[in-house]
Amino acid sequence: EAAFSALITQGKKGSVTMKELARELPQLAPTMAQFKGGTGLAGLRQLGAAMQVINKRYNSASESATAFQSLAIALQSHAGKLDKAGVDVFDVGPDGTKRLKDLFVIIDNIGRSDLMKDPGKLIKVLGRAEAVFPLQQLIRLREVRDEIRAAGEDAGAVERDIDAGLVGQG
Repeated sequence: EAAFSALITQGKKGSVTMKELARELPQLAPTMAQFKGGTGLAGLRQLGAAMQVINKRYNSASESATAFQSLAIALQSHAGKLDKAGVDVFDVGPDGTKRLKDLFVIIDNIGRSDLMKDPGKLIKVLGRAEAVFPLQQLIRLREVRDEIRAAGEDAGAVERDIDAGLVGQG
């Protein structure tokens, strides 16, 4: 119920409905799971917030999902270039295993870096403009992103919608 409540609440704050996000989840969830905290309810809330913010730039949930995938792939495949620019994207475990840091931590670190002062350099580091656009959106609308993520912590949306007669109408 908490997962449905998160998606319902976030959908009301943005423009990607729960139904649209559910259609994209099979491709997005494995990508999100690669980031620290990217699984379970916390990962779903973060993914939902990212999709709502990215979708403010695109015309559909599908396009936003593609943009999210492009960003996630670029963060991993260009980690070396990001590191040279002062943005570390990996945590290293005691056994030496690397794992991607929390998605929003990486994004915020890029937002505070010198890369944000030069869009051309940012494109060069991430390898493609398709990865830069969702990144810029998530940085520029950080407060909205965090507000939507926090709204997803409301675990009572399903019950309230049932009580209001909004569930089961089609």
